[in-house]
Amino acid sequence: MEIFWDTIQNTPYYLQFTKLPKTAGNYFVKVEMTDNLGLTKKITLNFSTYENSVSASRTSFKTGHSYALTVADTLFESNEEYFNKETGKAVVPMSNKEQILGKVTLNKDNAYIKSDEFPAGLELRPVEGKVDGNGNPTEAYVVKKEGVKVQPGVYSFSVKAHDGHFQDGGSRRFDFEIVDAINPIADQHWREGSVPPPISVSMENHSHITGIRVESSGNYAYFEGNATNSSISVYGLKKTETIQKARVYVTYTDGAGKSHETFTDFNYEIEPNTVDGLNITVTNDRQEIFEGENFQDMVIETSPSEGVTIKVDKTKLPKGTRLVGNVLKGKVSMKGSMIFQF
Repeated sequence: MEIFWDTIQNTPYYLQFTKLPKTAGNYFVKVEMTDNLGLTKKITLNFSTYENSVSASRTSFKTGHSYALTVADTLFESNEEYFNKETGKAVVPMSNKEQILGKVTLNKDNAYIKSDEFPAGLELRPVEGKVDGNGNPTEAYVVKKEGVKVQPGVYSFSVKAHDGHFQDGGSRRFDFEIVDAINPIADQHWREGSVPPPISVSMENHSHITGIRVESSGNYAYFEGNATNSSISVYGLKKTETIQKARVYVTYTDGAGKSHETFTDFNYEIEPNTVDGLNITVTNDRQEIFEGENFQDMVIETSPSEGVTIKVDKTKLPKGTRLVGNVLKGKVSMKGSMIFQF
């Protein structure tokens, strides 16, 4: 812990270091502060680090110095993919696949990380290139091993920092949560302008789904989750240039009625709605009708039909005819031939 006495006396701010110098000594930091009027002030803050074996009082109100302990400590940084901002902890869907929950780092040099207590299926794995001269990790991943499925629940692991000067430091314990998994959603392939069937959503442990939402960039499609029938509706499709990823978030309740959130990803691709190979057919395309009589309905159909929108310039329709959906209706208003061109 470190305290800047001058700063505490004159400003409502304090500094907290996450990384200390390798050796004890006198140091300083420069801080730039801007107030609500836009005025900027630069402040130099002096401090000294000392080894734990040194005793005596180190609080100085006159010099403006503060003092910091150089004992090694550990910090766990959760993988951004699993970090829950509300709880500040890692939340990981259960899986047989390998999962990197996050990374353990040190606050100083001349130290390394030691595994203390880990749940079954988890291990501490050194980051490549982040070891000391003896092969001990100075940075390490917390990994859920491949082929192991940890059941939902709140777990914890602990690590130690082995200090080059003071041997083992205190143990640090970090919590994480394993949650129920959404059953895999297959990659999707759609056509621009089509309306795909809803995507079914289910849970591996059959947990009760209370909410579904989907996040995807690019505005290529609109997704609407429905917790009542556990599905995702998709509409407003626009062609994609590359394969896109969508993340599905599901809130659910467990057997005890407690609410949790989990997620899964799926890829999708939307092909353009091209007219290449498009065939148009019209029923009752040849008729003989007396003047003033209704002609038989003429149904316009296309092959393929998926993603095709039929548009007709109504100003070009003969008098007495109209288009209803994809059906031409009307009556013959004069003698002669009536020609419709598509």
